[in-house]
Amino acid sequence: MPRALILVLLRMLVLVSTAVSSALLYDYKGAAPAFCVTGDGCAKIKESAFASIAGVSTPVLGVLAFGTLFGLTLLSHKYRRQWMVPVAILGALSAAAFIAIQAFVEHTFCKLCMVVDTSAIAAGGVAVWYWLKADRGDDGAVPTVWWSVMGAVAIAAPQAFGRMQPLPEVKPAILKYWQPDKINIVEMSDFECPFCRMQHPALLEAAKPFEDRIHFVRLTVPLAGHPFARPASRAYLCARDLGKGEAMAHELFTNELTPGTLEQNAAKLAAQGMNLEQYKACLADPKTDARVTDEYKQAHDGIGFKGLPTTWIGGQLFEGAQTTEDLRAAIQREATGGKGLRASVSPIWLWSLLIAAFLGVSVAAVRQGAKGSKSASS
Repeated sequence: MPRALILVLLRMLVLVSTAVSSALLYDYKGAAPAFCVTGDGCAKIKESAFASIAGVSTPVLGVLAFGTLFGLTLLSHKYRRQWMVPVAILGALSAAAFIAIQAFVEHTFCKLCMVVDTSAIAAGGVAVWYWLKADRGDDGAVPTVWWSVMGAVAIAAPQAFGRMQPLPEVKPAILKYWQPDKINIVEMSDFECPFCRMQHPALLEAAKPFEDRIHFVRLTVPLAGHPFARPASRAYLCARDLGKGEAMAHELFTNELTPGTLEQNAAKLAAQGMNLEQYKACLADPKTDARVTDEYKQAHDGIGFKGLPTTWIGGQLFEGAQTTEDLRAAIQREATGGKGLRASVSPIWLWSLLIAAFLGVSVAAVRQGAKGSKSASS
C-alpha cells in the first residue's frame, strides 16, 4: 500500500477519535446529554473516578491528545517519523488501558468511549505501519489547509450539534414543584453521594446573585449502597418540617456522615432555633421513613434519573456534578428567559455528515497522490 494511503487512513482514524472525544466533552460538561442518550454505560463511566485525571475531564484530555496527534500528521515526513509515531503508539497504549478499566474495574462499557479507544488503537497500529514504510512513496497532494479544516470541524461540529438539541420535556412530576414568576430549581440528591457533595457548594455559589428569585426544591434519593444516606434523608425531612431543611442539608453535605455527626448537626440547628424535641419525635416516627421511601419513589418512578445529582433549572436538565460556572450560566439563562436555538436532529446525521466529509478529503488525497505518482513516473 502506498505511504500516502497509509497516512490518509491514519488521519481518518485520528479525526474519528477527535470528533467522538468532542461529543463526549459536550455530554460531560453541561445540560442534557446529546450523544449518550441510551443505556447507562456512559453515565456510569461519567460518574466514575476515571471521568477525570488530575482534575481534568477525560474528554478534554482526549480532544487535546488527538488534536495534537492530528497536528503531527500534518508535519513533513521526517518529523512525522520522529514525533507522530511515538505519540500514536502512546495513545494506543492509553486507549487499551481505558478499555481494560471499563472491562475489569467499572464492569461496563461506554459506547462512545469504545469508539474513541478502538480508533486510537487502530491509529497506533497504522502509525507503526507508516514507520515501516520508511521513505517509500510520497504523502499525497491534498493541501494541508483542507486537512486542517477537517480537524477544526471534528472538534467544533459535535459542540454545535449538542447546542442545537431540544431541551428535555419538563415532566408533570417536576412541574408540580414549580412556582410562577420564579427561577425554579429541583435537585435530586443523596447526602452520601460524592458527586452530590461536590455540587452542593457550586450550586450555592451560583445561586447567590439570584437568591431572591429562586424557588428551590430538594428531593432526597438515598441509594441502597450508601449506609448513612437514609438516616441523613430522615434528618433532612424532619429539619425541613421545622423550617431548617436547607440548613440541615448544608451540614449533611459538608460534614462526614456518622451517627455522631447527625446528632451534632441537630444540636447545632437547635442553637439556631430549631425545636429539638419536635425534631427527635419526627425522627422516631415510622411515618418519616415512609416519607423517605415515597420521595425516593417520586424521583425514581415519577421523574426518572440516570445518576445523581440530577438537577432541573427551569427546563434545563443537568445530570452529574456541575461546575459553578455552568450552573450560574444556566440560572442566568432561566432568569432572562433565553433558551437559545434548539433543533431536534438525530446524532446519526452528524456522524454521517462528518464521515462523508472525512472520506471526501481522503479520497481527494488518494486521487491527487495517484496523479502525482503518474506524473513523476512519466
